[in-house]
Amino acid sequence: AGHAFGRCSVDGWCSMADPSDPTCVTPPDWLRCEAIPAYCPPWSGYNFSEPYNSSSAPKVVRVVDPLAHVFLREVRQLPLPSGLLGDVVTVTCPSEFSRASGDTRFRCGHGLNGGQWQREVASVPQYNDNSTPDAILHLVDEATAEPLVCELETMKGVRRKYYDRLPGLFRNHSDSAGYDVVPYINQFQSPYDAAQFEAYLRPKLAGNYTLSIEVLGSFVLTWEKEILLAGRSQGLFPELFNTSELELSSDQFYFFHLEYWADPLLPERTDQEMITFPRRIRFLWSGPAGEMQPVPYTELYHSFDEVYGYPITLRGINDPAPCDSQNTVSITGLLEGDNGTIIDGSIGYNYNEDLTCDWMLEATGNVRFTIFANFFDVVGTTNCGGDRLEFYVAAGNALRLLGSVCGYHPEGTALVHAVSRSLVIRFVTDSATEAEGFNITWKVTDQAITLASDPVVSGRII
Repeated sequence: AGHAFGRCSVDGWCSMADPSDPTCVTPPDWLRCEAIPAYCPPWSGYNFSEPYNSSSAPKVVRVVDPLAHVFLREVRQLPLPSGLLGDVVTVTCPSEFSRASGDTRFRCGHGLNGGQWQREVASVPQYNDNSTPDAILHLVDEATAEPLVCELETMKGVRRKYYDRLPGLFRNHSDSAGYDVVPYINQFQSPYDAAQFEAYLRPKLAGNYTLSIEVLGSFVLTWEKEILLAGRSQGLFPELFNTSELELSSDQFYFFHLEYWADPLLPERTDQEMITFPRRIRFLWSGPAGEMQPVPYTELYHSFDEVYGYPITLRGINDPAPCDSQNTVSITGLLEGDNGTIIDGSIGYNYNEDLTCDWMLEATGNVRFTIFANFFDVVGTTNCGGDRLEFYVAAGNALRLLGSVCGYHPEGTALVHAVSRSLVIRFVTDSATEAEGFNITWKVTDQAITLASDPVVSGRII
């Protein structure tokens, strides 16, 4: 309630609903505001582990023992804030995580019982987040958004070979041994009495590190094929063993092998004590990364191949059919009235990193090229210094850059127009982060015809 405008007169301040209103209220009735209540509720985020290829819903399943005998992945379900009707929120996976499922763009809309986060529907069916194509959405509940679930890159972690060796050390282990991969070595309990761990360690921060083994039992740590540390705990409580300082480079992968036996030195050992004490082994470090803590999975590589994927040679979120960085796609002999589309990105996948792809549109004479966005979602950076779509026109035997476009632009946005005989469109991506890609339409008209007066690229129109 109240008035948004005021006037200072000889009698003091007065207020009015409109600056052109000759009536001014004294004493002034100033504008009073109240917060608009949120319409869509917030979503909580989760961090948890779950088996690969698990059919369980990641938003409800949690593994209590993160080193149980399964191949584990580190999973994060990203949160959403509360929102007002019509609010649009975009979320992305954190560094070293990639999208496993769910939506990345959310709109606060009407649900069956009030506000509901819905997927921000793309304008063309080639671009969507979840499994329901945009073009066949009919019911409200079909448009309900799915939480964005991100998983750790699948080459991260530690290979483990485990043994169930009781009741004898030298028995045949063929029926009681196997392999798996765990995120890191932080084992407080395990059903296995012996294990071998292998991985490559690459610290993000170079400097002097102290490696430590916290163990209840015996161990041998081999570093770059040489024994670095070995020990055996006494009693039924874990002991800590430390190496001398190691100078580690952030540019090098260090191979290590850790063997563990549940065999502490017990003064009066009995079979019952051997069965019940914790099978504990932890690989820790301290140094530039902070106080003593488990070596994190972000620094550990079980191998340099993706563990799974479809196929395993591709990263889960990347486009399985990317544009060609080696060869220019040429579309020649264009006449006034011709049009077409250029697309990079596949259904449910982000575009690839480290691309430089060219499309050349060439007409028979000078024409006006106009480019419109059907869908455009390229990672936005300052001055489009990261991923971007560049537009060039021919200047003799050289190319002249008109400008670059990045970020998100809705359907129908004019990206560029220019008069020339040829237009080159170049898609450039870096190795940082990726988004869903683009679907653009190009149109050829007489050079005197202007289809858009305010394109994104604000360079001089030729």
